[in-house]
Amino acid sequence: MKDSVDLVHIAIGCFIQAFIMSTIYSKWARGIHSAKEGFEFGALVGIFTGFGVGLIMYGSSNFSDLTGTLVEGVIEMVYYGIIGAVIALVYKATSKKNA
Repeated sequence: MKDSVDLVHIAIGCFIQAFIMSTIYSKWARGIHSAKEGFEFGALVGIFTGFGVGLIMYGSSNFSDLTGTLVEGVIEMVYYGIIGAVIALVYKATSKKNA
C-alpha cells in the first residue's frame, strides 16, 4: 500500500466505475428498474471481477492465497450487488412515469 493514498485518482476511478456500471445497467435492465434487478446485475459484475479476475490473478501472481481469493469474490459479489441495487433505485426514481 502507498504511504499516502492519492484521493484524486481514487475519486476519478470511482466516477469511471459508477458511469460505466450505470451505462451497462441501463442497457441491461430494458426499462425494468427494481432493487432486485439491480442487485442481480451488480452481483454478476461482482462474480466477473471477484471470481473471474480474482482467479486469474491467483493463477498468475503471489498476491493472495486461494482462501483470500474466494472470500474476496464473495465480498465483491455483495459489494457490487449493493451498488447495482442503488443504481436501479436511482434509475427508477428518475425514470419517466407512464401517465
